[in-house]
Amino acid sequence: MTFEEIKAELAAMIVELTERGVPSPDIHLAIKGDERPYVYFTHRGDGKHFNGRDFAFHKGETPQACIAKAWTFIRAMPSVKEAVAREYTRKLADAVDFAVDNALPDAAVTPVRDAIRVVHDVLLPAPQPAA
Repeated sequence: MTFEEIKAELAAMIVELTERGVPSPDIHLAIKGDERPYVYFTHRGDGKHFNGRDFAFHKGETPQACIAKAWTFIRAMPSVKEAVAREYTRKLADAVDFAVDNALPDAAVTPVRDAIRVVHDVLLPAPQPAA
C-alpha cells in the first residue's frame, strides 16, 4: 500500500465517521519502531462514539491489517438514526427503572413500556438475514 493509498483510506474513513454522526473525526496511522502499527480514532466534541469511548485503537501486523480492522469497526457502527433511536430507548428504559424503583403505579409505567416497543418496531427493525 502506497503512502497516497493510505492517505486516501484515512480520508474516506473520516467521511464515513462524519456520516455516522461523529463530530470532527481525527484519524492517524502510527508506525513505530518498537510496536505494531495501529490506526487511532478520536474526535473533537462531546460524546463517546467509539463503543462508549471517545477514542479507539485498531492494531495489526501491517498498515493494511490496521486499516482493514478500522473499516470493520466503522461499518459496524450504527447510523445516526439508529444511534438516536438507541439513546431514546435507553432514556425510556431509565424512566421505567426509575418508576419501578419508586413504586409508581403500573398505569404510569405501562405507556412508557409500550413506547419502548414502538421504538423497537418502528425505528429499530430487526436485521434481515443475509441473502
